[in-house]
Amino acid sequence: MYVATASTLITIVSIQSVLLYAGVREHTMMDPMRLAAQIVTGLGFIGAGVILKDGARVIGLTSAAMIFYAGGIGIAIGAGLYTFVLFSFMVTNLFVWVGEWIEKRQTKKTNTPSSTLLEISE
Repeated sequence: MYVATASTLITIVSIQSVLLYAGVREHTMMDPMRLAAQIVTGLGFIGAGVILKDGARVIGLTSAAMIFYAGGIGIAIGAGLYTFVLFSFMVTNLFVWVGEWIEKRQTKKTNTPSSTLLEISE
């Protein structure tokens, strides 16, 4: 929530500052998406800090991806691209649903009674 809100605020400030200050001086060139690019860089840095490697095991990839996703949603909201936000939200929820479904199927397959050892007592 904080990542999306901060990304939205920074994007709105960037766009509004271009509109407000672009005509102040002659030959002034301003790029409203320059701050958005810095958001992406910063979130990549934070996401890299979330990912941990322990031997062959890697954890935190989903958390890093969600941080990056929240930043993207915030940038899109700040830029007024609400259709893209709605579409990406629906697609992401679909991916989460499919991922949970696959995970449950994998769990069922590994926990079947045929894969457990039975003790026979006399």
